[in-house]
Amino acid sequence: MKQYKIHISRIMLFCVILIFAGSGYGQFFTGKWLGRAKLTTHHGSDFASGTGVPGQGGLSYPGFEHSPFDLAGGHGTVIYSIRPNSTGTQDTTVSTVSSSNKPGLITEIAEPVIHKNLNFEISTTEPEEYITSHLRYDLEYLEAKAKVMAWAHPKYDDFIIYEVDLINYSDQSLKDVRWGVWWRFEQNQNGFSRDEKYLWNEERQMFAFYDDRTFDWSTEKETEYKFATGPVTGDAGDPGDIKVENGLRHELRSTAVYTLCNFLAPDDKNGNPGYHYNIVHQGNTTELEPGTPPHEAIPIQPDPPHEVLRKLSYEQPRMSWDEAAQDPNVLDGTKWEREPALVLSYGPYDFAPGETKKVVFGFVAGQMSRDKIYAGGLENVQKVPLPDSYTYPGSTLDEIWYFAKVGLDSLFKNHAAAKELIERNYAVDSFPPPTVGPEKGDYLSVVPEPGIMKITFPGIPDSYVDPAKGENDVAAYRIYRTPISLVGPWEKIGEISYAESRELLDQAGHVVWIDETPEPGIGYHYTVSSVDTDGHESTPVIYNRFVEFTQVAPGA
Repeated sequence: MKQYKIHISRIMLFCVILIFAGSGYGQFFTGKWLGRAKLTTHHGSDFASGTGVPGQGGLSYPGFEHSPFDLAGGHGTVIYSIRPNSTGTQDTTVSTVSSSNKPGLITEIAEPVIHKNLNFEISTTEPEEYITSHLRYDLEYLEAKAKVMAWAHPKYDDFIIYEVDLINYSDQSLKDVRWGVWWRFEQNQNGFSRDEKYLWNEERQMFAFYDDRTFDWSTEKETEYKFATGPVTGDAGDPGDIKVENGLRHELRSTAVYTLCNFLAPDDKNGNPGYHYNIVHQGNTTELEPGTPPHEAIPIQPDPPHEVLRKLSYEQPRMSWDEAAQDPNVLDGTKWEREPALVLSYGPYDFAPGETKKVVFGFVAGQMSRDKIYAGGLENVQKVPLPDSYTYPGSTLDEIWYFAKVGLDSLFKNHAAAKELIERNYAVDSFPPPTVGPEKGDYLSVVPEPGIMKITFPGIPDSYVDPAKGENDVAAYRIYRTPISLVGPWEKIGEISYAESRELLDQAGHVVWIDETPEPGIGYHYTVSSVDTDGHESTPVIYNRFVEFTQVAPGA
C-alpha cells in the first residue's frame, strides 16, 4: 500500500493567511458563497452576486476549508452610457463600482439569495448551487439581474458560470451602453508574486493565465534561485523547495491555469462581436499606482468618460504575453501585465425602453493531477513543446512549462464542458451518485484509538432515487486519506458496499468504518465518495478539517 512518508508533527498544513482574508467553509461560514465545486468563491455575498457589488471577493482552486489556493481577488464593474437628461439633451455617464465607492452608484433591488439543489434533489435542470441578485446602476438607468452557478458534478466542477440580464428600466432610450467586469488575478503561494503570463487561444476565444518566473520590478531581470529546480526553471510553478537547500517539500504551489471568458453575448450595435478583453495592471483599484501607464490601469471612478470608454473598447492583441513583449507595434506585453487584472466588457449596445440583453461569462480553471503537483521536481516543471492549436494561428510561442501545458489540457476540457452545459440550458448529461454529506465541509468525524482510526460519516438514505433510472443505484462508498493537505493527493484505503454499510450504521444512522493501517506519528485527513452501479463516482466534499493522529497501542 502506497504511503506518503511525511511527518508533519502537529502542524496543520496549509492553514495560511489568504491574500484577501479568505473565509471559512461548510458550517463555519454563513455568508453567500459558492463552495460546491472545486472552483469556489469566498468572502461573502458581495463577490458572489456576480454584478460588481463592492467588496473584496476571491476565487480558490481547488477550494476547500480555508483554502490557500487563491486565483482572483478584488473586482468591480464598469458602466459607460449616453442617456437623456432633464433638459432633453444627452449626458455621458460613467460608473466604476468597486469596494470603496458603492454609495450613489448602485441600489440593491433584491438582496442576493443562495439556492441549494444539492444532488439535484429539487430539480434536474437547475444548478446544484446558485446565487441570484438584482441591482440598479443609478446613473445609467440600467439594472442587472444575475444568476451565478456551480456544480459538484465531476464533469462540471471546475468552473463558475455567470448569467446576467442587463435591463433598461427607464422610459427613455439608452445609447452606446458598455457594461464590464474586472477581476484581479494572481497566484502567490510561496512568497512570489507579479509573475503571471498569458496566452491567447483562437479556437476558444479566450486568454489563459498561468504562473511564470518572478523578476525584479525595477530591472525586469528574472530572479535566480540556486536550489532544487531553481537553476533551470526559476520559481515557475512556485516549488516549495527552491529557497531551501535539500528541502523536503517539492510541491508546486501555483499550478492552476485559468481564464475569465465570454460564453454568450449579443452582437454590438454595429453587428460586430459584442465583447472585449483588456488585460491591465491590478494595482489601481481606487487611484493610479505611481508609474502605471494609464492604458494599463483598471478603470476607476476619477477617470473621465473618454478614458473609461478607451479601456472598455480596447481590444487586447490576440497573442501571448511573450509575443506582445517582442512586438514593437503593440503597447502590451509589459511588466504591468505580469500582475494582471482582466477587463471583460460588453457593447456598445443601444437599449430601447424596457429592453433586456443577456450576457454569459465564466471562470474556468484546470491543473495537473495532485500527485504530480505534490511530487514537483524538474520533470513536472521543465519546458515542453506547445502545440500550435494552443495559441492563435501563426503564433511563435513554441514552449511552455510542463505543469502549464497539462493545466491547459485540463482547462480546455473544462471549458468545453462549460460550453456544452450552457448549450444544454444547464441540464447535466448524467447523474453521478449523491455526494456523501450535505455539502462541502467538516462533516466527517475521525476518532483516534490505539492503533486505529474510527471514521464516521453520513450515510446515503435508502430513499435516494437516481433521477434518470428512477431507483437507488448507489453501489459502494470509497474511503480516502492523506497526510498532506485537504486537496491531497488522496490514497484510496477502503471500499464498503452499500449493502455492507447497513451493518455499520450507528444509532444516528451514520456509517462507522475502521482504518486499521494508520502509521503512528502521522496526522491524517480523510474523505469519502460514493459509487453507483455504472461505476460513476461522486465528488468527495466532506473531510475532517484538522488532522488526527493515531494513538499508540499499549506495549507498542
